[in-house]
Amino acid sequence: MCGFVAIFFFQFAEAFPFSKRWEWAIKFCGVVSMFFGALIFTPLHNGMIGISSLFALVPIVGIFKGMIAAKTHGYLGLGLLCAVLLGLCNYFYYTQHFIEWLALFQKIALAVVLLWIVVVNVGMAKSQSIIN
Repeated sequence: MCGFVAIFFFQFAEAFPFSKRWEWAIKFCGVVSMFFGALIFTPLHNGMIGISSLFALVPIVGIFKGMIAAKTHGYLGLGLLCAVLLGLCNYFYYTQHFIEWLALFQKIALAVVLLWIVVVNVGMAKSQSIIN
């Protein structure tokens, strides 16, 4: 799954007219984030979550930047919901507040993030770029 999300970051960066720096940053940080994300099932779980989350911030900001510029508000709204859910998961995990809710929120966040990726990919496939 991390491999498919990395591909999404790569394709998204090419679908929007980003500067070369933003395009490179989204691709690089997205792939690095998903590489470390794939390692969360190892004994290094805690560190991998932190590194993956840190690197994921760049492509997430880039995606929001592209969606705001392209005025794709439907995609942006679902993306913001994803960001809020991921933020809550990180908050629960690192602060141990509401830790009993973490597993449920992780499942919800996973489902919503995958839905968002599918919706954006379908939109890009229909028009070759969701900004046209």
